[in-house]
Amino acid sequence: MSTGNLYNSKTSSCTHKALSFQQTLPGSASAKCKEHRKVNVKPNNSLQQQKQCRVDMFVQMPQEIFCLIINFLPMDTRIQCIKVCHAWRNTLLHCPGIWEYIKADDEETYKLLPLISHQVVKLVIPHENDFPLVHRINNFIHLQALSLTIEENYLISKTEVAQLYKALSGVSKTLTQLEIDWIQATISLGRILSVCKMLTKIKLVVWEVKDYDQNSLPETTTALTSVSLQPAQDCEHRICSSRLRSLLYLCPDLEYLQLNCDSEDDNVSTLINFHDHPKLTALITEIDYFQQFYMVPNLSLLRPPSTNYSSDREKEMLVSSESNDSIIHGLQCLMLSGTHSIDFLHTVLKASQHTLQVLCLIPHDQQSNSNEPLSSPTAPTSTTINNNWQLLHSVTLHNLRYFQICWPSLRESFLRTHLPDMLLRMPALETLVLESFYSESYTSDIADNIYTAVSQLVRLKSLRFVQFELCGEGILRLLEQPPPRLQQLIFHGCSCVTYPVLERMAKMQQLRHLTQLGFDFDVTVSEVAKFLDIIGEHPNLSYFEYGLGCWSNPYSEKIIRCKTLKTLVLRRLSCLTDDMLIKLRKHIENVIFIPGWSAPFSTPPMPS
Repeated sequence: MSTGNLYNSKTSSCTHKALSFQQTLPGSASAKCKEHRKVNVKPNNSLQQQKQCRVDMFVQMPQEIFCLIINFLPMDTRIQCIKVCHAWRNTLLHCPGIWEYIKADDEETYKLLPLISHQVVKLVIPHENDFPLVHRINNFIHLQALSLTIEENYLISKTEVAQLYKALSGVSKTLTQLEIDWIQATISLGRILSVCKMLTKIKLVVWEVKDYDQNSLPETTTALTSVSLQPAQDCEHRICSSRLRSLLYLCPDLEYLQLNCDSEDDNVSTLINFHDHPKLTALITEIDYFQQFYMVPNLSLLRPPSTNYSSDREKEMLVSSESNDSIIHGLQCLMLSGTHSIDFLHTVLKASQHTLQVLCLIPHDQQSNSNEPLSSPTAPTSTTINNNWQLLHSVTLHNLRYFQICWPSLRESFLRTHLPDMLLRMPALETLVLESFYSESYTSDIADNIYTAVSQLVRLKSLRFVQFELCGEGILRLLEQPPPRLQQLIFHGCSCVTYPVLERMAKMQQLRHLTQLGFDFDVTVSEVAKFLDIIGEHPNLSYFEYGLGCWSNPYSEKIIRCKTLKTLVLRRLSCLTDDMLIKLRKHIENVIFIPGWSAPFSTPPMPS
């Protein structure tokens, strides 16, 4: 058989099979993909002009499988799929599930919303000023979660706030979660709760929160389990605890409470009656301050508290002897930015000693670097503070994993007398953050007995010192004999970091994460070079953060010798050139240079 006859025979066979496949398709599928299932056969024997069989297999497959595949694609790709053809568009717009979560952060998504509004369950609008949707929220008839954000410099009018209240009334029967980040707006909490009676979670990051007292709130109890009220730092009318009682009374199922309170109002902790709120697991005030240097653990990742009590006596401590109705379940997270008395703290810690996992504390006069004398009527005396802290020596926090405490320089006696005993009562501690406030003429040093207590924390993985004076033999002994599981060591703005400290720090082979920001003035250039030379030979270091010093080309040669290093962060370094950065990036996966000052990272960041 000749070559031409053989080719014509194969073409005829292909055409016959394609037409047979077309006849087996269902009528609906055949109509949907008619424009994609064309078979063009031409008598010309040229391969360039021969049309092959084209069949849209996605439209032919069951709709459930098609939607499942599309659901794995990012939002911008889903929008592009709608533009493929009419068949895809009709199928995708009626696919259940793929339009439930929408983040309207671009024009394409914004234009799509009218077509899918009846399917959206969670709507996030990060740029309301660019893509105004408030007046159309009531079109989302199945909306359950709504998040609104406006840029800080955008001035919000009263008309726009009124539109928000009106739009919320249209979704009040389904809305359960509401987050508003309008830093220039004044929002009425009472008006929102009166309209949206199904809310279980509300978060307001605004200029001022008003109408949260008894006269403005609904008379019936709410379904709220999470309340976060964060007025601006500069607002004259911040959250007042005396007006907050009525709101808490209406929230019997409260689990999470976060507040930015008046700086002179230290009674918020005493408002919580744990017998009225047995489900409360997190009490937080001024979380922005605690996150100033390091991110606290994600509260959604808190583990269930252990129920393996070491003795029946410890278990009985959680139960009141008067009545079974007075059982206190205990907190999992406690972050207090101000308190005069430790009595309330002692009561909470004693009740939560088997459940508490995150504890962050700032006494009342530590929130700012004010020079307010101890004799001030708003500040407790040193003797009163110290005597109260003795109450905590007998409380063992069995499941505490994160402990952060900030103490001013005027409270050195606390560091020497009470902190070591408290640390020994935290057998499961994994992260310890010690932060000091100091003036230009005075810094706080850490007593040797604290270093001894830290070395006995056998589960400690992360140790962070912020603005302390690290001197004496205690720090050297700690670095020579660190806790066995220690993997992260951070020195941020600490003074007296001499070469013996640097040398022992670099020789800790168990470290995976090392941050060193700032040196002692007596450290020479050659000693810094020796320190980096030891870092270059480190067998396990994967993250190194270095700053507040100088840099030279020989330093780069030393660093790139560390084969395990994946991330290098350089801060405020003089003499660091672009050529040096290019050289470093050829050998290290992530190299980040930060010319200005900002807080160090608690976890390795991703490069921009």
